[in-house]
Order: sequence, then structure tokens, then C-alpha cells
Amino acid sequence: RPEASYREVVDSDHRRRFAQYFTPQPIAELMVKWVAGCKPKSLLDPAVGPGIFVREATKSIPRCSITALALDQTALGAASLAVTRKSRVKFVQGDFLTWTSDEVFDAVLANPPYLKHHNFHYDNDIFSEIGCRSGVTLSRLTNIYVLFIMEICRRLRSGGRAAVIVPGEWVNANYGEALKQFLLKNNLLDVLIYFSHSALIFEEALTTASVLLIEKPIDKVRRESVLI
Repeated sequence: RPEASYREVVDSDHRRRFAQYFTPQPIAELMVKWVAGCKPKSLLDPAVGPGIFVREATKSIPRCSITALALDQTALGAASLAVTRKSRVKFVQGDFLTWTSDEVFDAVLANPPYLKHHNFHYDNDIFSEIGCRSGVTLSRLTNIYVLFIMEICRRLRSGGRAAVIVPGEWVNANYGEALKQFLLKNNLLDVLIYFSHSALIFEEALTTASVLLIEKPIDKVRRESVLI
């Protein structure tokens, strides 16, 4: 598989620098099935890696145009090589958190980088900017994947769906309170899948995992509960 080949070719220092931990195939299939439920015509992967979501989406979601974004040119090249239906995919090198495009999408699939606050730096105050857009105050101890989730929701059309896999630590971390507030206030979270602490979902990463299944409401009807 492309992810296994990528590990063989790209050294661990490079993968750690870009916080690249890959989504297992069964979980990727589940996530694609969720977003396919809204019959998307446009889809974004904002941290494409070797491209597992793009490959699954091109197989499972017909007539859907896909934008695959990555900061790392090496990963972007690997994804391009691994995808067979290239005519439906636009590959873009860039940082999702500072991406200047005004595009919005019917669906988003993402495994954001797992970088703690002291391992990423921006010239601008990225916490204040994204917090202001999202209507919350973000701690400067916030992991980068929280910023990704908020920006993913901003780029979803009403009625659109997103599936995002991240470490599960945000559920109990102090910085996760702002994310909980954001998701519940905006009626975004439909299902939270939280894996057992004994299940190591990410190879090479000793962390728990969670999957957020998000649906952006068309109207202001509140969900009565979140399925966990």
C-alpha cells in the first residue's frame, strides 16, 4: 500500500517534522462512507499525506471533484502517484491554516498533523485569527489539529459533512474546552467515535484516537444529543 511504501522511502525524521501518522484502511472507509451520505460534488482533504482518503473517495463517491492540499511536497507527490483517477483531483501545495482560497466544499476528509503548540510557528497570531473567526478564545497551548477542525467547519457548505480523525486527548484537555464549545454551539457534531486507550490506532504514535463525524446544519434546529 502507498502508506507502507511511503514509510520505507521517507525517513522518520521527515515524517515527524510534518507530524504524519496514517489512517488505517478500515477507518478511512468508514469516514468516506459518512461523507458520501450527503452525495457531495466537491470534497477537500486539507492534509492529504500519501492520499488514502483521496483514493477511497474516487472509488466510492462518483462525479465528485476533489481538492488535495498538503504543506509537504513529498507527501503531495506520493499522493499524486498513488491516485489513479487524477482527472477528478486537484493537488495543491500549501498550508491549510493560511490558505487564501475562498472555496467551500460539500465534504471534507482529514487526518490533520499531530503537532503540539511548541512545534509550529506562524508570523501571524494564528490562535487569535482562527478563534475570532470561530467565535471562541483559543489557548496558546492548543494542538494544531484543533485549528484544523475549526477551519474545516468554516469551509463546509450548509448540509455538508466532514469526517476528521485526531488524537483523543482533546476530550479531556483544557484546550479542548474551546473546541467542545464551538462544536456544540454551532450544532456541528453528530457522532464522536472514541477508541479505547488500549487500541493504538496510529502506527508509530503512542496516543489514543477519535473520529469526529460532523454535519453542518442547514437550519437552526438543534440536535438533542451527540452519539458517542
